Amino acid sequence: MSARRIGRCWRGWRWRRGSALADGAGQDYGVFTKRDRRRRALLRLRADELRALESEALSAGPKNGVRFDAAGFARVAREAARRDEAFIAQHRDIVPRTVIDADGGFRKVRGMDSEVVMRRLAALKGRTEILA
Repeated sequence: MSARRIGRCWRGWRWRRGSALADGAGQDYGVFTKRDRRRRALLRLRADELRALESEALSAGPKNGVRFDAAGFARVAREAARRDEAFIAQHRDIVPRTVIDADGGFRKVRGMDSEVVMRRLAALKGRTEILA
């Protein structure tokens, strides 16, 4: 499997957590959104391409499916990030923020998303229950 094809597979499957890999017509596999086989496959893989990806960052999933393991998600995050942010991006989301300088001026910087915990809690409980 060529490096170009592996890169295409990674980009095609990037961050599709709800997608499922289903056995096609014997030798091909397809990546489907939310396990819906009625729609067109997001990505088609040959059996040898799937084995190459499995050896790098895929693990067995439910119902004969395949999903990214932790190393797979980290690799995708590293490859999607800027070159100087690759290590940090595999651990946390990086977002642009506005900060205040020592002299009182504002400037834009990029850093880890510090609000991710509150957003997750708000999604679970609802805004009014958290603020109470």
